[in-house]
Amino acid sequence: MKLLFAVLLLTLTACSSTPDYRSASAAGYGYSDTELGPNYHRVQFKLRGKNKVKAMDYALQRAAELTLSQGYDWFDLVAKETLVDRRNYTVSARHHTVTHQQKSCGLLSCTSYQQTELAPEPETAVDFTEVRIDIRLGKGVSPQGDSVFQAAEVVQRLKQQH
Repeated sequence: MKLLFAVLLLTLTACSSTPDYRSASAAGYGYSDTELGPNYHRVQFKLRGKNKVKAMDYALQRAAELTLSQGYDWFDLVAKETLVDRRNYTVSARHHTVTHQQKSCGLLSCTSYQQTELAPEPETAVDFTEVRIDIRLGKGVSPQGDSVFQAAEVVQRLKQQH
């Protein structure tokens, strides 16, 4: 029982210490990007919770890093979509034990015994926020507008914030 508790505690600690800004995991949390065409990419960021601002900041940070890694200076935010949702699920790997005290009586005597069974953890709700942005990459002098970002400035500003 103590070993099970220690393993569960270590698992929870490992999950809680995972940084939000990372490449997407098997569950889809983190960033991913797809090339849609020449100089045109889609960046997605999925975050646990309902923090739309943080999810957008991380999507912009990934867009800026991608822009710089591709040898470009700026990106134009062509399209943006934000999804906030709640998923309910049951964790089948986690169970707790339930012990029942029972008594069985016959004609001459009674016998007491315990029955232990595994019961699944109750259903858990998880909120998540996902931001999808389509960006066009560019070099040199950038066009004017609120949707155009200098990649180096975005990286510097967002790394300081988070």
